[in-house]
Amino acid sequence: MKRTGYALILALAFGGAALAATQPPDAVRAPIQAEIDEIMAPDPEEPNAPPVPKAGPKMFKRVNINDDGVADWHVDFEEAPNPSYFCGTGGCRQRIYVSNAQGGYDLAMDRTARLFKLRRSRGQTLLDLDFHGSACSGFGVDDCPRNFVWSAARARFVIRLTPRGETFFIGGPTQLMTPPLASLPPPVQAAFAERTALCKAAGRTNPYEDAYLTEVDDLNADGRPDWVIGGAYDGCAYSEGTGEAPKFDLTVLVSSPTGYRLALRSDVTTWGLDLAGGKATFVTLEGADDCGLNGKDCRKIRWRWTGEALSREAAP
Repeated sequence: MKRTGYALILALAFGGAALAATQPPDAVRAPIQAEIDEIMAPDPEEPNAPPVPKAGPKMFKRVNINDDGVADWHVDFEEAPNPSYFCGTGGCRQRIYVSNAQGGYDLAMDRTARLFKLRRSRGQTLLDLDFHGSACSGFGVDDCPRNFVWSAARARFVIRLTPRGETFFIGGPTQLMTPPLASLPPPVQAAFAERTALCKAAGRTNPYEDAYLTEVDDLNADGRPDWVIGGAYDGCAYSEGTGEAPKFDLTVLVSSPTGYRLALRSDVTTWGLDLAGGKATFVTLEGADDCGLNGKDCRKIRWRWTGEALSREAAP
């Protein structure tokens, strides 16, 4: 009996330790709770309102993204205390935190998705998502599958072709998170600052989270990412304001040994990226006024890198 009781105590003790080890660290839990606190804060005029609930354990799932032996974390807002605050026609908020060499965690995804599937294949971490149909130039009910693979070299998820072999991505690859403005290349920051100033002069705002600043691979084949500044639905034009919004051109910057250089400036602001053949080809879309909402109504103009700039391909 004594041995049995001692063994039971050990089992409970180690079991409790194992359970505790499966709980997310404060670096993951704290920002989630802070967001819940902010969104679900009670009305100050209702003194008897219940306190904001805590993020429950079902929100957090331990996953393996980067194979460093430290737990990474998937946060599913469908399991939030009141998921209606975090879910809609495009699905529910999903986050991924990935451990880093400094002992902390980096945010690798913060987007709303209808489908979320992490899987391993041939030693790689793959992420399958389905977004609101508008992300694929369709309507909300339309399928919008996007597939990503974890890149150890870049410490992030990068776009890959879908199992159906889709190669064209309107508006470029879907960004899984909005990087800090300070982390962007200086020319991209400068372009955003210039647009923000012009927008402010027109009595409007240019929220960074709505800005079209898109990193793309790899238009001039030098192995480094390039940047597209602008898009069909510019945040300044769709912000509330007293003056007429300025019209911005689409700007493409490609990497160079000394930084970035201008590769294209166009008054056509609906664009996409074609990954056919494993190469990234820049595409502008011309045609119907609403072709940004329906890529099928657009005529695709392909642009090739000449060594100096992006040049429009001759019509077939």
